[in-house]
Amino acid sequence: MGPWFRCKFLVLMTSKLSLIFFCILFGSSSLAQLSTHKVSTIYGSRTYKFFAAPKGAHKAKTLVAIHGCKQDAESFALGSHLIKSARERGFNLLLPEQKRTSNPYNCWNWFLALNQLRAGEPYSIIKAMDDATKRYSLDKKNFYVMGMSSGGGMSNILLNCYPERFQAGASHSGVPYASTVNPLLAKYVLKNGMDSTPYLTALKGRICSSQYNGGISSLIIQGSEDEVVAPLNLDDISEQFIIYNKLSSIELTQSTREVLREDGYSYSEHSWKNNEKNVEVKSILINSLGHEWSGGNEEFPYNQEKGPSATKLILDFFKL
Repeated sequence: MGPWFRCKFLVLMTSKLSLIFFCILFGSSSLAQLSTHKVSTIYGSRTYKFFAAPKGAHKAKTLVAIHGCKQDAESFALGSHLIKSARERGFNLLLPEQKRTSNPYNCWNWFLALNQLRAGEPYSIIKAMDDATKRYSLDKKNFYVMGMSSGGGMSNILLNCYPERFQAGASHSGVPYASTVNPLLAKYVLKNGMDSTPYLTALKGRICSSQYNGGISSLIIQGSEDEVVAPLNLDDISEQFIIYNKLSSIELTQSTREVLREDGYSYSEHSWKNNEKNVEVKSILINSLGHEWSGGNEEFPYNQEKGPSATKLILDFFKL
């Protein structure tokens, strides 16, 4: 998917009755600020896009944002208003890209056993972070991760296997970590939930991150009318992270609130806080929302302009 553009043709009548066409590039000013880099690992090469914070990349926190199926880095960043938000809030944006040769639909392969370890696609994303850290002199202790759909599944993998690399994470319409290791069951999991239990996947996460003794802060967002990723995945992801934190000896207490909206996209919010009253896990179920980014730009695939801004919800959770 190349740069996204929209052409508007203006017909001007001149003395020679000639037609002059003007093509207006949509979003070009934003895309021009994205630099492209490539990293190579034993698992192949991958590119990533990078937006540097206006006041200097080395002074800012960095958000790793992972696109979903049938998207690329640019369409995801523009549809979710992430570039605009990064400019306004002053954070860096790192956008990993999947290769068509790895998945014909540009999905991240969350269902492969290799990618549920500190290897494969997650490892390639970590190497992109390392490359950006060296290239832009980034603060390696201030990374956050989020993703949409299969990118949400990948963000959950990164949080389970590389928790020491992130301050917090979020997934929108994603799937739980280690929900299956059988590619043939991937569609079944999307519709019916994980081919395991939250306890076993949390235990697998603790094993994958065996050198890490802390907890995980995570926000999970899901649409109630999602026909691609069933809403029950929201509960599985939440429970998996709650158990992961308990395995790290972090006790959590729950609170709930309902947020009403006139556009029909009201939502239920469940929060689990630690003893210091800091939110460790939060889940948000948005009414009427399908498999699309809430509060996004509908010019781009898998976005719904109505509803609460998922981008704002995530950035506020991260305190970015």
